[in-house]
Amino acid sequence: MKYLKTLCLSSLLCCTLLSVAPVSAAELLANTITATGTASMEVAPDTAYVNFNVLGRADTAELAANVSANRVAHIKQALLEAGVGGEAIETLNYYVNPVYGEKSKINGYQASHYLKVKIEDITKVGEYIDKLTASGADSINNVEFGVSDQELLQRQLLGKALEDAKLQAEVVALAAGRELGKLNGARINNNGGYSRNYNSVMLKAAGSSNSTVIETKGIKVNASLEASFELK
Repeated sequence: MKYLKTLCLSSLLCCTLLSVAPVSAAELLANTITATGTASMEVAPDTAYVNFNVLGRADTAELAANVSANRVAHIKQALLEAGVGGEAIETLNYYVNPVYGEKSKINGYQASHYLKVKIEDITKVGEYIDKLTASGADSINNVEFGVSDQELLQRQLLGKALEDAKLQAEVVALAAGRELGKLNGARINNNGGYSRNYNSVMLKAAGSSNSTVIETKGIKVNASLEASFELK
C-alpha cells in the first residue's frame, strides 16, 4: 500500500511538471522574427591622412638608418613650421634591408620608413603634400579622407537602423497574419563608414611647377543591426 501511494504521488508530480514545462526552442523560433536594418548619411570630410615613405641608402645598415632618420627629422621640422605638430605624425612601418646586386652580392642597405600624418585642415592637403615632397619624402602612397566624429554619427544612425528593421519585420508579420510584439534583442554590425582614398597616381610628381590640388567629396557613414522581435 505504501508503494502504491508513492507511485501515485510520483505520477502526479510528473503530470504537474509536464503541464508547466517551458516552451521548446522550436516553438520560440516559430514565434520570433529577425530583420536587418540599415541607415546611412553622407557628410563632408573634416580630416585627412597622408601616407608617405622616406628612404635611406648607405653602405651599412646603421648608416642607412641614420640617413633615413635625418631625412624624417627634416620633414617633421618642415611640417612643424607649416603648423602640423609632432603628435600628428605616426610611424606605420619601418624596415632595414640589404640591397642585392649581381650574383646576390650585397651592395648596401636601405632603411624604409613609412609614416602617416593627420591633417585637420583639409583645405591645406595639397599644400602639405607639396611640403612633404619638397622636404624629402620619396613617395606619397595615398591620401585618405574621413570624419572625426564618425562614431557619434553611427550611434545616431543606429536608432534609424532599428526603425528600418522594425518596419521590415512588421511587413512580414502582417503578411503572415500575425502581429509584431516586443523587441527581444539586437546585434550591431560593426561595418562602420567609408573613407575616401586617393592613390599616389593622382598626385603630382615632385618638382612639378603646379601645386597639388586634391578635391574632396562627401563620405558615406553607415549603421547596421539585426533585431529580433516577438510574434503575437
